[in-house]
Amino acid sequence: AGQARVADLEPHTQARTCLKCEEQWPEVANMPPTMTLLKLEPEATLVFCKTPQSSSPSRMLKLTNVSSGNVAFKVKTTAPKAYLVRPSSGTLRPRENQEVQIILQPQGLEGQAAHRFLVQAVQVPSTDIVSKEQWALFGKDAVEDQKLNVIVEERETDAVA
Repeated sequence: AGQARVADLEPHTQARTCLKCEEQWPEVANMPPTMTLLKLEPEATLVFCKTPQSSSPSRMLKLTNVSSGNVAFKVKTTAPKAYLVRPSSGTLRPRENQEVQIILQPQGLEGQAAHRFLVQAVQVPSTDIVSKEQWALFGKDAVEDQKLNVIVEERETDAVA
């Protein structure tokens, strides 16, 4: 049944996951956020529930700009072929939020124990799209990072007992 590895799990909050997976990780609680520009929901771990009925489970990662200025964000992964991330970057006005859909591809389970996501955020003067070249110019001290672990739960069914 469960193929997830609990080792090195960071505390997290659950958002839009199947109830069986939520019940599986009750000991994992909230942790203080490491970002001051964005609030992430969930904050530290993305739990995907894979069942025979859904071979490409998806999760929503909600990003909320909690600063008083515009914030550009990027979502990166250690396994870019295993996940479809939409949108993977963007700009948020103060208090604006964006839901990022992360879809685990059917072929994406290989080596999933080491999969991680990195959300980067930086304060920007406008809501204009920030290019790859512009991101490269931001100083390391200006860019905030938050890592997210991945857990893939394999279930026989979506049903809740």
